[in-house]
Amino acid sequence: MDPLEFLRVARNLSGSTQEPEWRTTIGRSYYAVFNHVRLQLEPIKPFPPMDPENHQRAVHYLTKANNPQLQSVGQTLKDLRTSRNKADYDMNAIIGQTDGQLALRWADRALEKLRALNAGAFKAAIAAIPTYHSKREA
Repeated sequence: MDPLEFLRVARNLSGSTQEPEWRTTIGRSYYAVFNHVRLQLEPIKPFPPMDPENHQRAVHYLTKANNPQLQSVGQTLKDLRTSRNKADYDMNAIIGQTDGQLALRWADRALEKLRALNAGAFKAAIAAIPTYHSKREA
């Protein structure tokens, strides 16, 4: 499956009048970016299957890259994850339609930045970063 299909789902839900759909918009926006990034990173820096630290691993590689665009995408991914965690786990939080729409805009911008980056520049920037070691490995 193309992870960018999650954005189609997020767009469909973002126009809803119900809070559960707005919360789901945030989650699908996050997972569209996370899985797209992970698929781009894996040929350069392998990700262990189903490792819960893969979320931090993706942010680490992007924010540590010597490239402002990748650093920005990494920060956006981190912010989207924070929003997703709030939307998915904090049932006392008030999540509005604007929260879902904001997450969708963040995802669109992050993906635009990735598309604008030359594949060779992406690979070089990521390859130069030392391999991420999980806290369990330390």
